[in-house]
Amino acid sequence: SNALIEVEGDTGEPLQAVAVGEDGEPLAELTVDLVLDGAKRLVVAPGLPALLTIDFELAETHEVDLTTDPPTVLVQPTLVADVEPDADKIHRVRGFLGAVDETEGTFGILRPPYRNPNRPPRSVRVATDGETAFHVNGEDATGAEGLALLAGAAQDPTVPVLALGQVNPSTRSFEATEVYAGTSVPGGDRDGLVGVVVARDAQSLTVRGGTLDRSLGALYLNQDVVVTWTDETTVTRELDPNGAYTVDDVSVGQKVALLGAYSEDEGTPSFEASHIRMLVTRIAGEVVGKDEGELRLDLEHIEGRSPDRFDFSGTGATEGDDADPNDYQVNTGGLALPDLDVGAPVRVFGFVSPFGAAPPDCDALTVADYSNATARLRVQWERTSEAELTAGAE
Repeated sequence: SNALIEVEGDTGEPLQAVAVGEDGEPLAELTVDLVLDGAKRLVVAPGLPALLTIDFELAETHEVDLTTDPPTVLVQPTLVADVEPDADKIHRVRGFLGAVDETEGTFGILRPPYRNPNRPPRSVRVATDGETAFHVNGEDATGAEGLALLAGAAQDPTVPVLALGQVNPSTRSFEATEVYAGTSVPGGDRDGLVGVVVARDAQSLTVRGGTLDRSLGALYLNQDVVVTWTDETTVTRELDPNGAYTVDDVSVGQKVALLGAYSEDEGTPSFEASHIRMLVTRIAGEVVGKDEGELRLDLEHIEGRSPDRFDFSGTGATEGDDADPNDYQVNTGGLALPDLDVGAPVRVFGFVSPFGAAPPDCDALTVADYSNATARLRVQWERTSEAELTAGAE
């Protein structure tokens, strides 16, 4: 395979890896057979479209071995299919903008056929409501005002559009929570970068683990990208399309989606952001303390990255107030929290406090107790003899 695969080394550096099969040999091509459950049959009838979700189970699909030289990734494709799509999962539909119906609050996304490029594109109808956030050619609006922006952009038949939302199984419709169109679509006229801020100062952000979306394709950057901005850079926050934010609100640990221009100077990546969007950030750790309206955590990871990868300098109102990964202060406000004991593993979803404003270190939208979460264990071994294999608690 000529796939470019990079994994994170022990010290956070990107390492190029080789994809191998169960026999340890490099992979060329894989064929996966998908067998549907007979108890949940996929029924397709004239005039009645069927819903089918097929997802990669990424954690089960690969296993990374850093002890080999070069590192290897054991690939065992695992697919999960369901004829009843998860209504809570965020789905995305991407294509070209079709007709906009402001009266009905809907618009079309033109999708080219998968198999025959000579056939006409199919239109996917997308429903919106008063809470739908629109980002059209650099302008932001919600509800009817946003749909009007979209209708204005529809005069151009080549406008790219990206819709995020959920599938409503009862109405078999796609309901959008966010819509990007025109130059606001990552990979259009502007590059897009999604990652987590691992350090910052007054002049720049350092973003790690970024997915770079360019007009020529997408790639994963497992390295630091220095992000700068100008006086014209706009800042928004997920779930609050009408809020007023600046670059000062973006701090270490915050997950971000950027639009702008990507470049490399002698292999050093940089990104000049014209728009910064703060996304809901996932934080995991163990409870070390609990007070009214506050949780204190010993961090396990932020967006899947060890706290050792983050430089929290400058996050606090004073140097002594900088975020401490061993005593990370979470503002829970009026959330109804589960009965959490010290040592309980939790997941927090929310937004990091503005740079230089801690404590608290972040504001929680949701706190989940993982003390009784289900888990799966997969064990592999090489048979070296015919002796019976036994396993015990020890």
